[in-house]
Amino acid sequence: MGQPGAGRRRHHRLGRRRHGHAPRQAAPAARGPRTGRTPAGRSRDAQAFDFGGITPTYPTRTFTGELEVPVGGRTVRLIEVGPAHTVGDVLVHVPDAAVLFTGDILFVGGHPVLHSGPIAGWIAACDLILGLDAETIVPGHGPVVGKPEVRRFRDYLQRVRDHATRAHGEGQPVLRAAQQMNLDGFTDLADPERLLLNVGAVYRELNGDGTPDELELMGRLDQYTQPSAH
Repeated sequence: MGQPGAGRRRHHRLGRRRHGHAPRQAAPAARGPRTGRTPAGRSRDAQAFDFGGITPTYPTRTFTGELEVPVGGRTVRLIEVGPAHTVGDVLVHVPDAAVLFTGDILFVGGHPVLHSGPIAGWIAACDLILGLDAETIVPGHGPVVGKPEVRRFRDYLQRVRDHATRAHGEGQPVLRAAQQMNLDGFTDLADPERLLLNVGAVYRELNGDGTPDELELMGRLDQYTQPSAH
């Protein structure tokens, strides 16, 4: 047991910034791209959020590592896998049903967003999923899937890591690095502009100084042009 807000809890990083830290004022990225343009399909990123008047409900029970909870006569396992997508990522495993709820640790059909990292933590979370007794996997984004889709998602993350690390070592600007990444096998994914955020997250990890800033990159999403398959 823990005090409200103590320990690990699952949250979405940008919502936390807008809500928990500045509930009455949208973050810069929420006001739209700094160029003033709102590309088609990106209106959801350009909308301002108003969390005024909302009282957050904090956890009354927290945990680290793993926690088993009885629910309706069956055991449910909560497995901490963050930091990865965010610092508080948690899997929900129902062993006797071979069902796993991944939250935003798994995106199906679209590019993810690496908010917190490190990317190695997200890859490790995918490996953990592949080792669980789970036949039915419910992702945070996309349809219900099985382990083949988890393997594909892990392959995507590994390619982002390897490409961004190489490009960073060559001194390439982050936008150019994102545009030059080989997307063979992944050209069908929606939201390709998010690749800029993911490459930027690896750069940020390698730089170790908080640059390039995620919100700054969100203001540049309309500058991204999806590369052609090689």
